[in-house]
Amino acid sequence: MGGYGRVFKDDGGGRAAFHAVEVDSQGGLLLGGDFYGQVDFDGSPSRYAGGSDAVMLRLEPSRGLTTARQRFLGAGSEAVTAMRQDTNGAVYVAGYSNTADLMLETEPWPSASSHTYGFVMLWRPLDNTVVWKRHLFSTRADVRVHGLVFDASAADQVIVVGEFADEVAIDVPATPPFVTGKLGAFALALHGSSGLPGGFAAITGPQGVVARSVAVDAQSRVVVAGDFDTEINGQLTAVGGLDAFAAGVDLGQGTITWSRRLGGMGQDRARAIGTDGTHVWVLGSFAGHAETNDGFALDALGGRDGFVLRLDDRGQTRSLERIGGSGDDGATSLVLGPDGRAWIAGFAGADLAYRGFPAPTGAGGRDVFVLGLDVAGAAHVFARIGGPGDEGGDWSSDDLADVVLGLSADARALGLAGTFRQSFSTAGVSLGYPARATGDAAFAVLLPLR
Repeated sequence: MGGYGRVFKDDGGGRAAFHAVEVDSQGGLLLGGDFYGQVDFDGSPSRYAGGSDAVMLRLEPSRGLTTARQRFLGAGSEAVTAMRQDTNGAVYVAGYSNTADLMLETEPWPSASSHTYGFVMLWRPLDNTVVWKRHLFSTRADVRVHGLVFDASAADQVIVVGEFADEVAIDVPATPPFVTGKLGAFALALHGSSGLPGGFAAITGPQGVVARSVAVDAQSRVVVAGDFDTEINGQLTAVGGLDAFAAGVDLGQGTITWSRRLGGMGQDRARAIGTDGTHVWVLGSFAGHAETNDGFALDALGGRDGFVLRLDDRGQTRSLERIGGSGDDGATSLVLGPDGRAWIAGFAGADLAYRGFPAPTGAGGRDVFVLGLDVAGAAHVFARIGGPGDEGGDWSSDDLADVVLGLSADARALGLAGTFRQSFSTAGVSLGYPARATGDAAFAVLLPLR
């Protein structure tokens, strides 16, 4: 499987960014994100309809040409935030919008809410058709979907996570709201072939609780990660600022089975979670001093550093490591291979190290990094990707990650997407920054693993 790449940019100052990437069985890249301005996704420029429009597309192997595309058009702001393939090549897609009269390409898809709402759908890229689609909403406040996972071990199940205020409802007739009068995060199971709802759990507190990522093991045990600023279900109390959390969730019973906190007085966020049934991996960023509620601690070397937290299957901390240097660094994306290896991506400042193992020196500005860890957490790959400009996008964003990874089913290739501002090459793939462009350009590359 050879490497290839593609650049997306509006010459007039617009922007595209990808927040999800998957690698299909043929080596094609599946991408989801948002854009504004006028961006060429498939040979003819697409102009946005409002604040920002969401997009999902497939790039063919080798040349990176677009073979399928769906846009979400509206006067407000839309974004695809998560994608996962099923075992048959179809793709579950999630995100959110604040446009009541949303269009999916030319098909009206109106919402029952005038507030921000989440969406979930099943898309078949090979014939570019949408099998089913659902809105998750509240008639009185906002609902957002941030993460999604396909449960290959369960009979036809996809799980989404996000945040809500007051209630979470679904646009399935005669289905009452799953929760009312609460504030916090949620996890919801949907039947994969129909989009009909299954189990549900709320992770609530007196103030903000956000679930940003979800994973499931071979026994269908669900784990979620995110951040909170006061307390969670009376089980966890924040130290100060914003703290990261991970939790095991029983969707059948609607309960939290275990929970773990990492935090200090700064802004600490969990951005991704993964599990192989034995270990739970959690990663994100932290500032200053941060510690878990079972006695592990880290100190940042710069303004912000990344962290890798490994737990056992009951939520007990087994290790806590820093990915950092003297600048601002953070870990934003995680994939686990069938051999137990973990692949992590994020953004890096001037210098970067993990367990004393340094990343290569960058060409200047902020770069993207890819870190490969074995099952014991030892580094076997540490790559720095970028040119003299800034790569990685808006790393300070609360909701969207601009550096994301996907892993092929045979673990022989990584999909990597991010943003950049000056031309660079990586793994034999050259990415040219458009001559008339300004600001961030989006890139997507397939990186063969040896």
